[in-house]
Amino acid sequence: MDENLIYLAAISEIGVLNKTRVFDVLEEFGGPKQLFHQLTVNKQLYRKMEHKFYFVQNNAEKILKQVRTNLDKIHKKGWHAMSIFDEDYPYNLKERDVDIPLVIYSNNRIDFKQGHYLAFVGTRKATNYGVEVTEKIISSLSKKIDNLTIISGLAYGIDACAHRAALKNGLRTIAVMGTNLDTIYPIEHYNLANKITQNGGALITEVSLSANSLPILFLKRNRIIAGMSEGVIIVESAYRGGALSTARFAQEYSVDVFAVPGRVTDEFSQGCNKLIVQGNAQPITSADELIEKLQWQEVKKQSNVIQQELFDQPSQQEMNVLNILRNNNNNAMRVSEILTKYNAIDNIQIYQLKALLIKLEYKHLVKSVAGDAFKICY
Repeated sequence: MDENLIYLAAISEIGVLNKTRVFDVLEEFGGPKQLFHQLTVNKQLYRKMEHKFYFVQNNAEKILKQVRTNLDKIHKKGWHAMSIFDEDYPYNLKERDVDIPLVIYSNNRIDFKQGHYLAFVGTRKATNYGVEVTEKIISSLSKKIDNLTIISGLAYGIDACAHRAALKNGLRTIAVMGTNLDTIYPIEHYNLANKITQNGGALITEVSLSANSLPILFLKRNRIIAGMSEGVIIVESAYRGGALSTARFAQEYSVDVFAVPGRVTDEFSQGCNKLIVQGNAQPITSADELIEKLQWQEVKKQSNVIQQELFDQPSQQEMNVLNILRNNNNNAMRVSEILTKYNAIDNIQIYQLKALLIKLEYKHLVKSVAGDAFKICY
C-alpha cells in the first residue's frame, strides 16, 4: 500500500491543515510521514486545538491502523483513493493548492485532465424557474461543448436537477458528497447516485469510511465543488443561502462565478441578485453567454447520423451496436441489454458481441463504464 497515501489520509483524519498551502507544508517537513510524526510530538502545530494534540499523541498507531483498514475496504469495493501526489487526483483542484483535500475518495475512475468542468449549485427549495433555467442551460451546453462534466452536490433542489439534466442530455456528472462513499445522503437520491455512476460519472468525497457525518462536512465539500470547476453557476439562492459559500470558495480559488438573476421580490433570487449587485458574480442567462465568458470553443456536435472517415468505416454489425446505444439516449447499457436488443435485429452470440464492443472501444466509438456496461462516446 502506498505509504504517502496512508500518511496523508491519517493527516486528513487529524484535520489541522485548514487554509494552508499543503504542498509548502509537506515540503517544509520533508513529506507526509515526517509531518505525521511531527503531529505526534509538536503541540505548536495545533494552534488553538491542543486537545487534538493529546489525542493524536496517545492514539497515533490506532489512527494509522484505522486508515489502513479504510483503504483496504476502498480497494476491495473497487473504489479509488487519490492523494495529492497521484496523477488521478482532480487536476483543477490540485492547481488551487490552498486548503485542498490531501486525499479524495471516488467510486469510479475519472480522467480529470480531459474536458471541461462546470458546477451548478443552488437552493434545496428550487422553484420552477430555477429548474427550468438549469435544464435549459445544461441542455444547450450539451449541444455546443464537447466532453463537458457537470459537478454538483447531490442535494435536494438545484443540485439534483443539475445531475438529472446532465444525465438526460448524455453528459457525465460528478456528485461531491459531504458523507463517505458508503453513506448516500439524502437517501432518496440513492437511485440518482447509481445512475450517475452507471453513466460514467462518479461520487467523490474527502470523508473517510470511518468518519461520522457532520454538518460542517457539507460546507467543506463546497470548496471541492468550486475547486474542481472552471466556473460555478449559482442558479437560485436565498439572501443567506448555503450555495453562497460555494461562490466564496470559488472567488478564493479565482474561479469564475456566475449567477442567474431573478425578480427582486423572489426569495430564492435574492442571493443571486446580491452576488451580481456586489460584483461577486457575473449575470448569466444562457449557455451562449457562459461559453463566451469562459472563452470555451464551441463545437458543432455530430448529428444522429453516424459519420466516419472512409478508412475507418464501421461494419454493419458495429453500426447495429452503435445505433442501439444511441437510441438509448446515449445512456450506458449492460452487455446483456445490448445483446437482447441486438437479437431483435439479427442473431449474435455473447462472445461475438463482446468482441464487437472491444473493437468499438479501440476505435474510441464506445467506452466501458462500471458494471460491465458501455456507452457511446459522442
